Amino acid sequence: MTTLYRSYSYLLLAIFLTLTSCSTTQGPDQPAEPQAQTADAWLQLAETAKPPQQAQYRLNAAALLYQQGDSTAAENALSGIAPKYLQGKDVADYIALRARLQSLRQGPDAALAWIQSERPRTALNALQPQERIAAYEALADLHHAAGNDLQAA
Repeated sequence: MTTLYRSYSYLLLAIFLTLTSCSTTQGPDQPAEPQAQTADAWLQLAETAKPPQQAQYRLNAAALLYQQGDSTAAENALSGIAPKYLQGKDVADYIALRARLQSLRQGPDAALAWIQSERPRTALNALQPQERIAAYEALADLHHAAGNDLQAA
């Protein structure tokens, strides 16, 4: 059951990241967003990008690495992100991924304590409700992993 639940979480994260990368419309003066297929390709793009794009590219790489089960590399990619450059749904994706990685490293209780602390909570409260979905899904997963099934619902 836990494996199925975790697989479902990975699938949802992949869908949300895919939708995020496809949801922007390009204006006539706006260059097309690069579409990398691997985490290494996203990290290479991040090396030469300006800070706002660099944060997005590193987040994409971290999510792919997490999906592939490489939590150490995902943490390294995530640690290179300056969260102040993330906007909208990317903020929730960052918080969700950071909480999931912390859960792997320190357990769900530590991740729950972090995601409910002031800084992530304030960042999430500043978002539109539809932009918070990834973080709320991570919060539910963490409650489930900690055995708090009523709070996970």
